[in-house]
This record gives sequence, structure tokens and C-alpha cells, in this order.
Amino acid sequence: PPDFVKPDEMWIDVDLGQQVLAVRRGTSLEYVTLVSTGTYGHSTPRGLYQVRDKVVYANMASRPSVEGKDAYFVGNVPFIVHFWPRYALHGAFWHWGFGWVRSHGCINMALHDVRYIYENVTPVNFPGWKMVYDTKEDPGTLLRVRRGQDKIVDKRRWR
Repeated sequence: PPDFVKPDEMWIDVDLGQQVLAVRRGTSLEYVTLVSTGTYGHSTPRGLYQVRDKVVYANMASRPSVEGKDAYFVGNVPFIVHFWPRYALHGAFWHWGFGWVRSHGCINMALHDVRYIYENVTPVNFPGWKMVYDTKEDPGTLLRVRRGQDKIVDKRRWR
């Protein structure tokens, strides 16, 4: 884990080369699953992040300026966990290609797996609420996105 992670602190480690997400507590492993990250030309950004917000479901679309085969719209995407503007962990019900690159940069997960992540990372959503944002007093769970042992940049908002 990064040096500052406490022994009992939950954090997420995504390896783009292996297409694997691991939930860890300190150095211990708690949960592992396959994911699908950005295809070539739509790479998933590497770095150290913190969960910025969580949304139970929302529509996701390409920017209006995007045309042709790169344009997309998917309604009611479940369990969205943003870690960087326009990048998130989220459920993907439109493919089963987990373990292979498939996305426009987000980290796609099977619904069962992303629900586990959504329910266990901070910030905590209030019962009945659709969305929650992190704050300086309650920063989101740490997320490391890497490829092997490559050096990564710290992009956390609240340090």
C-alpha cells in the first residue's frame, strides 16, 4: 500500500495490466474481481485518487461534441463511484467482457461487484438518498489506478 495508508484503512487497488480490482484493508486483501478499463485511445487515467461522489444510478453520455462511433448514451447506469471528473467505477450491464479493456475510460464492473464497492466505500450515502459528495472532513476512500509497478501521481483533492 502507499506509505500513508493505516493498517485498518480500506482502499482500492486497480491494475490496468491485469484488469483486476482489489479491495484491501492495510496490507490485507478483502475482495478481488475482474474489471474492464479504457480501450486504446480511451485510456483510464492512472494515479492516486479519492472517491469524489457516489450516485445510485444516472445516465451517462459522451460530450455533445463527440460524433460517430465514439458517441454513446447509456441510461440508468448503476452504482457510479466517481474518482476523477468524467471517470468512475460503475456497473456495466451491456457487456460481460470483464478482464478485457472495453470502456471509454471508466472502470466497468459486474453489478454484484460494483454494488459491493458502492456500499463499502466512503463517503457514506444517507438512507434513501441518491447521491453523496466527499468533503474535506469526510474524504472518500483511496483509489490507486496503476499499470504494474509504474510510478503514479497523487491526484487526491483532500490530503
